[in-house]
Amino acid sequence: VIAALLVVPVLKGGGTLARQAAALVSAVVFPVLAMTWQLDRWRKKAPHRGGSLLRILSDGVGALTVTVLLSLIGGFYVGDVRFLLEMEIYRGVKLTFVAPLLLISLPYLARFNLFEESGEPGGLWRQVVKMLDYPVCLKTLIFFALGAVVAWVYVGRSGHTAGVPVPAAELKLRAFLENAMYARPREKEFMIAHPAFMLSVMALYRRWPRVLHFIL
Repeated sequence: VIAALLVVPVLKGGGTLARQAAALVSAVVFPVLAMTWQLDRWRKKAPHRGGSLLRILSDGVGALTVTVLLSLIGGFYVGDVRFLLEMEIYRGVKLTFVAPLLLISLPYLARFNLFEESGEPGGLWRQVVKMLDYPVCLKTLIFFALGAVVAWVYVGRSGHTAGVPVPAAELKLRAFLENAMYARPREKEFMIAHPAFMLSVMALYRRWPRVLHFIL
């Protein structure tokens, strides 16, 4: 229904704002929906304790492939040649990087108990209150300080405006990937997100602390 309404200004020859709105919502919502589906799959079919490395890799690669394909559905609402050629600038890049990470926390806390290893969910609001009541010690402050630095680099390296400078080594890596591959993959995906996804599968099999699985 929303797409039918937004297509009207597009068919009339304009619709830049409609395209940007659809792209922003799709880039935020579809990855969250894909990961929510994956959370339901993990919850309904919890893996047995242990598991060989081959089993973890095969399960992780299969789950990652399906999740990526589900996320790509949103790509049909994002692509437009004027944005690809930068005749028009897509607004909301930084929000696209932050909002999915925040939104996926809600279905995760509704499905998993962050403080207990039981399979029963702990309740979204009750877990939020428990996190707010968590005692703060020095190592917790150091952990959040490191997280703030990572978030600053993560957000600052995105978007069309100047931000965190790119190291020379990474520029060489980008040039190598552009020459070696048909299309250069995004470093945030294949160097951070995909390994974290595989480690999250291992966290389920090896019964790592639930908080670590949540972070991954």
